[in-house]
Amino acid sequence: MRTHERWSFSNNPFINAKLSYEDWNVLGSDHLSKLENKKDSHPMLEHIYDNYKEVYEVYLSQYKNWKLAKQYWQAETLEVDNLLEELSSKWIKNWDMRIQLVFDDTSPEYTSLLPNKRSPFQRTRRDERIVEVGTLIRSLSNYSSLSDLRQEVTNFYQTFKAKRDHQQKREQAVRDASTSLKQAAEKLGIATYRNVGNLIAIYAEEPNQLLNFFKLDLIRSVKRVSGNVISDGDITQDAILEDGVEDSFGVDVQ
Repeated sequence: MRTHERWSFSNNPFINAKLSYEDWNVLGSDHLSKLENKKDSHPMLEHIYDNYKEVYEVYLSQYKNWKLAKQYWQAETLEVDNLLEELSSKWIKNWDMRIQLVFDDTSPEYTSLLPNKRSPFQRTRRDERIVEVGTLIRSLSNYSSLSDLRQEVTNFYQTFKAKRDHQQKREQAVRDASTSLKQAAEKLGIATYRNVGNLIAIYAEEPNQLLNFFKLDLIRSVKRVSGNVISDGDITQDAILEDGVEDSFGVDVQ
């Protein structure tokens, strides 16, 4: 017996449309508005509207939470990036010059402090640069004449670590918010698909009426070049950090 796996009604077109989170919000808001405009025209429509409103409002709340968490994360990341930029340009230059006031840059003492001069603080991976700062602190402890410099380097290191730890907490908050938003998006997709059936029950003799309830230009899109997509139940990295924004420390945020 022949099966009908590709029968259109057996596939949820909303889930399969690979919508961004923004698109989900547009789709849900538009559908809810159209239901509200028509709810007095048929006894079943008010019940359909009330049920869908509940699902959409959960999605909207999670969408706002996700956007806010992402904004906080981006702000914290900018602060950390600014500190690293200061390290690479301002601070290592200052520290190097002050070391050279005590030790010539060809001396064994200088080499024990900055064996590769300024390069590790400017050209290595960003997390590696802060490791270099910690190493410098330990090396400076061998020279009492540089105790004031050691304290300054330590202060920078502690400030950076505090900022980085806070930024990582924000990063986790984005992950958590994305997980909740993914679940809300899937429920919204199911609720929207359910309403196709509900509306067919009302307009079985006038099927074209269904076109008045959905923003079809969104679900007719079969491919997104960029943005946050839901595909086969998975959320991409873009779905968490949106439009190619990455953790500047190379952390795999998924």
